[in-house]
Amino acid sequence: MRKTRRMVRKTRRRIEMRKKTSMWGRLRRSKKKMTKRRSRRIRIARGVRGGRKKRRTIGRTRRKMRGSTTKKTTKRKRRREKKRKKDNDG
Repeated sequence: MRKTRRMVRKTRRRIEMRKKTSMWGRLRRSKKKMTKRRSRRIRIARGVRGGRKKRRTIGRTRRKMRGSTTKKTTKRKRRREKKRKKDNDG
């Protein structure tokens, strides 16, 4: 049987997907699947089936360590300072 163009494209795409990794060399997984997995882990942790009790940090510690949280606070601070200066100047 001769392979149709569509079949070839399909296999090529599969090969492409197989080799695609993220910046940190981790394979890309679909976001939906990850969130599903995460929620399951949290449910287990909450005591639906007993388990670890750390709630929020499950699967999120790496992201937190990356330092995205620091930016927000500085932005807030800057805004607050601006407001204070404005009030003082009258």
